Amino acid sequence: MLFIVIASCISAFELVNLTMATGTKSLKLLLGYRLIPELIFSLGLPILMLGTGTISGVVIASCTGLFITVTLHVLSHTYGYAKYVKDPVTGKRKYTEFDGVPFSQFVRELGIGTFNKLKAFGIALTGRKAS
Repeated sequence: MLFIVIASCISAFELVNLTMATGTKSLKLLLGYRLIPELIFSLGLPILMLGTGTISGVVIASCTGLFITVTLHVLSHTYGYAKYVKDPVTGKRKYTEFDGVPFSQFVRELGIGTFNKLKAFGIALTGRKAS
């Protein structure tokens, strides 16, 4: 199990490292359109390993997809992202960068949001009214 986690972490690190090597603009664009690499690594890689590899390869590929998804999510919120956004005045698409938040603030917001969702779920299960 430790080998699977280590191999998955190295793969997630390498994805970020390779895009950082091409420049920060490409990393921010990758983070802005993160659905594409998430689909490739979370679905495509395990399907490829299922057809050509072993079951352990499928498990490693699935864990790699999970680690890459988490890594891209955290980076897009803390480092920022970029997208091509349609300008309302001219109607043309232009490159727009969105800034991230400090990691401590991201963790705080993540904890508060998760707590509120769990609290609302518990209230919905018990049938009580929120106070």
